[in-house]
Amino acid sequence: MAVDKRDIFLDNITERMPYKSSSHPVSKKYPTRSNYVGHARQLSREYEKTIQQSLTQKQVAAIKMKGTYAEFSGADGFELATKSLENRPSGIRLLNIRNVNGVIKATVYIPEGKEDFFRKRIEAYSSEKTKKGLPKNNDLVGSIESVKLALLDSFWTDQRSTIPEDHPVNCEVWLRYEIKRSDAEPWVSVENEFHNVCDQLQVTVDKDKRILFSRTDCKAYFC
Repeated sequence: MAVDKRDIFLDNITERMPYKSSSHPVSKKYPTRSNYVGHARQLSREYEKTIQQSLTQKQVAAIKMKGTYAEFSGADGFELATKSLENRPSGIRLLNIRNVNGVIKATVYIPEGKEDFFRKRIEAYSSEKTKKGLPKNNDLVGSIESVKLALLDSFWTDQRSTIPEDHPVNCEVWLRYEIKRSDAEPWVSVENEFHNVCDQLQVTVDKDKRILFSRTDCKAYFC
């Protein structure tokens, strides 16, 4: 049975008060490098080693991976210029950021043929100066303590203690794909490549348990 109820309107319940927002400059806590040329040389050696290890790894595993996954680490107790690690026009993507015992770590995907992006920035850091007399790319290169090839723990965003070891464990894997106007289903090639790699590594994938985010560039699988 319908009940006749009157609407309740609240009047004169607001009060205007003067307010002005204040801006505060955000300062980043980056390490100071006394020997920036030596630092650049160290990072250059580590970066080239990372690229070479990635190439060797793909040859040994016979995996057709077009690019390198690198892990950049900041100095203990300092910040890492993570935003500068990504360059979307070049296809360089920042995959995740983690804090491991006070050390900021970032996993970055570098497409094949785009390795010079970081080479040039490290080189400019060691040989060029800004108008203020600082090394060029000081925030980016100066904030990087080390770089190495990204392994399993570099992609693991949960607690490290949950990484599978001797016994198989069900895991959730997120795949990224680029949305192109020419592709009706842009995730298909990435999905096929993922299944091919899993077949080579003898990893069982439950193809029925998946979540597709069609308006973004992500897909989740359960392995």
